Amino acid sequence: MKAYLALISAAALALSACSQEAAKPAEQVSAPAASAPAAEGASEVVAAEKVDPASVPAECSVVVETGDQMKYNTNQISVKKSCETFKVTLKHTGSMPVTSMGHNIVITKADDASAVANEGSGAGPDSGYLKADNPAIIAHTDMIGGGQEASLAFKTSQLDPNGSYKFFCTFPAHFSVMQGDVKLVD
Repeated sequence: MKAYLALISAAALALSACSQEAAKPAEQVSAPAASAPAAEGASEVVAAEKVDPASVPAECSVVVETGDQMKYNTNQISVKKSCETFKVTLKHTGSMPVTSMGHNIVITKADDASAVANEGSGAGPDSGYLKADNPAIIAHTDMIGGGQEASLAFKTSQLDPNGSYKFFCTFPAHFSVMQGDVKLVD
């Protein structure tokens, strides 16, 4: 199975390297409005309100970088309790295209992370490997490739001070190594 995935990744990389088209910057995305009830047995979900990332003050934002490897430059995002809204900007500092080394950031409760990532991988490339209307998603960015960046923003009231939250990538096979904790801090 690993050899099969490696072969597919190599083929996608080879095909994408032939493209003459320049990478386009990803649009900023805010959290989707969640209106569907959570599935039975799933964690309780607070409806996400859309937040414009441009409206978030600098002291309530963080930049997370990634590149042509399956890793973020941090394993924790610290969200200040004093912030009403919080913004995360994802910068892909590599050069590989989204089709072969795409990355995103998705934030959910820790208990929901694996299910959301698995569902996203199955959603396919046309949806950015994410089922964006999943009510367990607090916020997410678009899937981006080398040289691109995308931002997400959310209301910090969606995070329970006693809760446990994760951020992660939903590109196939990335979830196991591309994840970290989201913590409310003073």
